[in-house]
Amino acid sequence: MVCKLHIGNTAHIGGRIERIDEHTAHTGGRIERIDEHIAHNGGCTEDIDEHTAHIGKCTERIDKHTAHIEMHTDNIAHRSSRRKGSRCHIW
Repeated sequence: MVCKLHIGNTAHIGGRIERIDEHTAHTGGRIERIDEHIAHNGGCTEDIDEHTAHIGKCTERIDKHTAHIEMHTDNIAHRSSRRKGSRCHIW
């Protein structure tokens, strides 16, 4: 399934991805060029800016974000419970 999304839309892809602008999300594949959004997919990735996230594989070039996507990611803070002061809910 491929979801082509626009501003203000919410895509439910095994979780949810909020406020995606001009991007294409492939379930089980990748999310490209996310800007200032929250992606919940078995964990979450907050405020991704111009990065490529491979859900279920890895997250590349994340800056100042929290990501928990099944495998190792760069620059992450992994929490087993809700992160204080965050909009991220780790499932």
